[in-house]
Amino acid sequence: MNKNRKNLIYIALFAIISMFLAGKIDTSNPEYAKKDYTYYRQMAINYQLDSDKQDERKIELDGFITHKYVIADKQDVIAPFAFRIAGPWLVSVFFENVDFGFSILNFISLFFIPIVFYFFLLESGINSMVATFFAVIISFNRYFFQFPAWNNYHINDTFSFLLILIALLLIIKKDYLPLLILMPVAVFFKEYILLLIPLLYIYLIRNKEVQKSYLIISVASFTSIAIFILLRQTIPASGGETLVEQIRTTVLAQLLEPLALPKRLLIAFTPFGFIPFVFYKRTFKFIKLYPEYIAFFIACLGISFIGVDGERLIVTALPLYLLYIAWLVSDLFTIFKKKSNKRNWLFQILIISMLASIYHLWGIAKLPSRNISIIYTIAILCLMAILFIYISKLKNTRK
Repeated sequence: MNKNRKNLIYIALFAIISMFLAGKIDTSNPEYAKKDYTYYRQMAINYQLDSDKQDERKIELDGFITHKYVIADKQDVIAPFAFRIAGPWLVSVFFENVDFGFSILNFISLFFIPIVFYFFLLESGINSMVATFFAVIISFNRYFFQFPAWNNYHINDTFSFLLILIALLLIIKKDYLPLLILMPVAVFFKEYILLLIPLLYIYLIRNKEVQKSYLIISVASFTSIAIFILLRQTIPASGGETLVEQIRTTVLAQLLEPLALPKRLLIAFTPFGFIPFVFYKRTFKFIKLYPEYIAFFIACLGISFIGVDGERLIVTALPLYLLYIAWLVSDLFTIFKKKSNKRNWLFQILIISMLASIYHLWGIAKLPSRNISIIYTIAILCLMAILFIYISKLKNTRK
């Protein structure tokens, strides 16, 4: 069997397992009423009510809290959800049952995320064995993969993650032309794709690209920004804060929170949060090698202060964060001559990563309190750091 095909089977299998373990949101639970997903669901209903095929009949949909069937009336959607139209629109076009539609499209986008990430790692110079393990590991991040697997209405997020990964793969292959379509389309899902713009220009400068490449990237970038502005100027929203209001109110509150940075830099990237600090010399080396990736990370960090769920916002940078970890692992593993030795250590890294994902508000293990959850998180972060330190000590003793 072709090596890539075999690896892709493993990656796909673990992606499905991770989605299964994450469980599924209970929309009848009052605790989840009026959360983000309710707006995306309502948008899909609104699009159906506006379409020709719905003119002659009413839609009956299961109520969120009452468990009774209710008539779905058209309702307004607040900002910024009203501007993220692509996901709900796709659901309304291809599926009569919006809940089923969100589930299917969410499954498809999540399924392909680790697969595209695998090819991105390969193109970045990571060997196939390490790339396979880290493509599996990305499926067990609580905020990047398992939260949207649990809350399957967040297809704008999952498609945004997928399109960013495809864009990164195109960039590293220096195939810029498809970005003329990919980036503007991605804006209709969510504005995350705009975070790639600083990365793109730094990458072009670092690689001394020709003028044609600058022209392509400039057209793709400015078109995407224009669509971002146009959506906010033309689509009515019934309420919610504008971007300027969010920056003025939410950012200040987030910056004043003592745990704001630790939550973003450590917890969001569990179980690897301590690794960049423990191996700070190698971290600075990676930054010098790939300054464009750090620009993207800083952009993700900055945007995470605009929302109230900073951990979930900053993990947009997870693919590049895991690229660094995979790069570090490849360096540490140069001491091992046998593939079996490398595989055994990779399994240990994978097991700890899986343990880091099984406790949360959703899924298979719900810890009894937030304090216990924090203690467990710190223990997992320390365990992974100790494992990496031990491997590095082995490398030093075998020099």
